[in-house]
Amino acid sequence: MSQGKPISVSSSVSDLFPRIIINSWNDFLNNIEQFLDGKWIFRGVTNVTYELLPSIGRGWDDSTRLMDEEARLLRCFKREARPYLTYLPADEWEWLAIAQHHMAPTRLIDWSESPMVSTYFAVWGSDPRRSMSFDGGLYIVPKPTGADETARATSPFDAKDVQFFYPAHVSRRITAQRGLFTVHPNPLRAYDAPDKRQIVIPGRLKGDFRIKLDSLGFNHATMFPDIDGLAKLLAWRLMPTVAAPVAPQQPAAAQAVAPPVTVAKPRIRPDDPQKGQWGGKPERNGWRLSARVEAVETGWFKTVLEVASPDGSKMLTEPVEFFLHDSFAKAKRTVRPQSTGKVKLELYSYGAFTVGARLPDGTELELDLSKIEDAPKLFRSR
Repeated sequence: MSQGKPISVSSSVSDLFPRIIINSWNDFLNNIEQFLDGKWIFRGVTNVTYELLPSIGRGWDDSTRLMDEEARLLRCFKREARPYLTYLPADEWEWLAIAQHHMAPTRLIDWSESPMVSTYFAVWGSDPRRSMSFDGGLYIVPKPTGADETARATSPFDAKDVQFFYPAHVSRRITAQRGLFTVHPNPLRAYDAPDKRQIVIPGRLKGDFRIKLDSLGFNHATMFPDIDGLAKLLAWRLMPTVAAPVAPQQPAAAQAVAPPVTVAKPRIRPDDPQKGQWGGKPERNGWRLSARVEAVETGWFKTVLEVASPDGSKMLTEPVEFFLHDSFAKAKRTVRPQSTGKVKLELYSYGAFTVGARLPDGTELELDLSKIEDAPKLFRSR
């Protein structure tokens, strides 16, 4: 990836949704105004390409093992967190809310009734300097009705469908952030929210947005109303050369506890994990990994990956494994060959990324999509 920006993709055109790419703070205000009628909720992500995937689900491809580890993690958290709590959660819903707000991976996704709260999370991250190198995103979905009544009727682990719920104010952070949650029965599946859309905040604007939000009262100290939040705010205001890290409320948090789904190789480029992992060549042993890219909608590009014999002398008869960036809901894809002896994978993305492929005979191929000369310039630059 040419600009060091992780790119997540969708597997079908039905997953595409409207994106509004803004160019200034005033442009943002003009576009957000239509969602200020109390009928919408918001979620900020430091990288526009992050999907709506619960933190516990990122980095797994084995659902049974995931469920076992999730149950074990929550048991340990409930046992060992009690000395730190001034309020003891009443049920598993409240335990999950507390765990989520203190960075333990869960099957919950954070939302806020405030677009400015969510924008704060879109322009800050655990590494504030690096986060400015890629575009942030503000997800917007319709506000749910009857969230408390429907969700609290069952255990969060028994829910059959995605449900919203408003947590009790068991944490000052929840109160400050006007928070609510979605609980996901299948944490491995990205949430395809109805009528979803996204405002894209270019990385070059994040610094200005941080200043504007601080002036409006949305800063470290108000989002995290404790001594840690105050210290981070003062560090940012008074010592601008010092990064003031903020605990991110993003799906990537799960990577601290969840094993990656790709191969166990040391990462050369953490921001583009497949870079340099598959030999660096798109052609080897009579096989070639190629791609065709085209713009399809504002903020979206269609990429068709193909593995085939360049001269047509060989045909694939067994599946090929593709390895994508681990911001994908499913970073490893196994694709069966077509009757022509070729393997094709169709993806939709915001920009370029590096792809690895492993063939049945053990051949490994690697393709950096930012190097495809006939791809759109905007795609290659992201």
